[in-house]
Amino acid sequence: MRTCKPSGMEKGDRGGWWRSLSRGPKGLWVEKDGKAGSGGGEEGGEVDMPEEAQKTDPDTLAPAPPTHDDTAPTPISTTEQPSLPPSKSEPQTTPKPPASGRGCRASPNKATKNGSALPHPLAPSVQPNLVINTFATTFDRPPRSFLLLPPTSPPSSPTATAKQEQKGLAATTTGYAWKVFGAVGSYVYGEAPPKTTSESLNEDEGETRGRGEGRKVGGDLPRRVGLGVGGAHDGWKNVRRVVVAGVHGWFPAKMSNSIIGEPTGTSVKFANMMGQAVKQFFDEKGVDDLRLTLMPLEGEGTIDSRVDKLYKAYLSNPAWINDLRRADAIFFAAHSQGCIVTTHLISRMIAQGHIRTSHNAEAVSRCEWAFGPIGVVPPSSSSPHRRHSYEQHSSSIPGAEGGKQKVAMLSMCGVHLGPLYSISTSSVIQPYLQWFENAAARELFEFQDTTSPVSLAYQRALAMVLENEVRVVLLASLNDQVVPIYGASFSCATHPLLLRALYVDGASYTQSDFMTNLLCFAFMLRNAGIDDERLVEHLSEATAGGLTGLGHSTPYEELSSFSLAVNYLFYATPARKPLPPLQIEPFNARDARNDFELPWIMRALVDAPEVKDLFPGELKDLKEGIVHWKPVTRTLKDIKRRLEPMAGRQSRLRPLPNSPSSASL
Repeated sequence: MRTCKPSGMEKGDRGGWWRSLSRGPKGLWVEKDGKAGSGGGEEGGEVDMPEEAQKTDPDTLAPAPPTHDDTAPTPISTTEQPSLPPSKSEPQTTPKPPASGRGCRASPNKATKNGSALPHPLAPSVQPNLVINTFATTFDRPPRSFLLLPPTSPPSSPTATAKQEQKGLAATTTGYAWKVFGAVGSYVYGEAPPKTTSESLNEDEGETRGRGEGRKVGGDLPRRVGLGVGGAHDGWKNVRRVVVAGVHGWFPAKMSNSIIGEPTGTSVKFANMMGQAVKQFFDEKGVDDLRLTLMPLEGEGTIDSRVDKLYKAYLSNPAWINDLRRADAIFFAAHSQGCIVTTHLISRMIAQGHIRTSHNAEAVSRCEWAFGPIGVVPPSSSSPHRRHSYEQHSSSIPGAEGGKQKVAMLSMCGVHLGPLYSISTSSVIQPYLQWFENAAARELFEFQDTTSPVSLAYQRALAMVLENEVRVVLLASLNDQVVPIYGASFSCATHPLLLRALYVDGASYTQSDFMTNLLCFAFMLRNAGIDDERLVEHLSEATAGGLTGLGHSTPYEELSSFSLAVNYLFYATPARKPLPPLQIEPFNARDARNDFELPWIMRALVDAPEVKDLFPGELKDLKEGIVHWKPVTRTLKDIKRRLEPMAGRQSRLRPLPNSPSSASL
């Protein structure tokens, strides 16, 4: 399991649960230029890095200080980039406490009476932060590491077989003619028939997992690029123009800024972090002609008002419009309430034709008419044959030339199912929200019911986004004090393009912790296309952090959180078509949960044949881990008591010693 770099959060900062919605480190900014509205995106600046990155390389250019101009930043070119910031995992020197004696002070370097020097105090061990499951642990194991099974065709009847034999030479001639037409079409559109190459990945013949019942699940899930067909680099080799958009979450009332400070978890922060992840990816590939545009979108308010503000901010910058429409790949990074806003924003951009997919040819045509063509203009609605050809071959045309664009969204701690239910019943927080906060804060609690109007509108937008093959990463935080894990992972939603991951704060949990492994196991089930029987929903409340914690804000401090979305877009294939619709299971946070349902959930998962076939090692580790787990809180102790039966009987029946026979008595 790949570990993540430790977070750089200040330990003394405890701004409360409302501060954690928007908290982030300072020092990352994008240079603002008053000429952002001109130039058409052809001239760009440099991506600004932290000061640590500037000190490591004296040859890099130091960024100019941020201006006070409120105009939008210009698109950014990365043809010349400063080096990336140094790894945060490097050991840091800590001050050594002075040694104390009997009424006198002794330094560590001063010898004692017996001539031996005092030992140096040991530095406390720092647990690394984790993002699990990683891309490799999800795509390099069954069922995603297996080739897609061919669709089974119904057996032909004897009558149909006889008719097929009667065609004879005419059928053979027609078949050759279609092959010739297909070869000519492939030559014209530049799309070669799929064939196995030396770079293709093959199934691991020694893999024993998933050969039985597990082979029947996950058939519509994306696979790693190059598995069986094509090359391992086909997902990114034609990408040279990338646009990164950042959308911040909900900000508290400005009257509280004098107490908790200015919010720093901004759109600029998210755009910079995603930009670093993209640049790191292409630097490892040796690509030096990447054009990267950062597009931080700012605006506060309710969800509908924010969508309007952000879309107007995008339209007010011609450079952003030009770069977005000419991009090969587009990334959206959002946090908390911004995840809902970003989903509506992507849906509007697709409907207006600013983002090109395989299903919005007519919208793209209208956008081309309004803003001008950029490459291959999709055919109009009056020519269905040409439109079908465009949709069929647009995947082989780069996005910069008018082809289909690659789009991914990173949703960090999104309020898909609202905040924690305990917050909505708190006698301390509710008066604050009622008297001091605006309607945007109260609107978040409406997502606790999937039948509410705001939730239904969000579900329609998400369904439209997934239908257009936008890939979504749902990242939850283990000790989130605001959003439950079941809400951030949208546990009641099912779709092949949804990829779930969990951020684990090393200061709160370890990789060997039973609860961490159990939640990781539940996420592995969902990523494999298996229902978790609402296991995550029953475990979320027990892992929630304190209201003064920082679990809601720490995920966007880790670069690996953003790298997961980059790998998912460039290393994963599209899902099998036709895509199934988004499925939402009804949910209401106010519904009472039966505590005795948890043992039955685990019993159903442990005994499921596909689970035993795909995850034998994980089941064994969980059965052994529950025995040695030492929970501290009362809630976790109750969970252990309910889950202990999954370990089985620890003592076996022993045979009775040989007793004398009745004949010898």
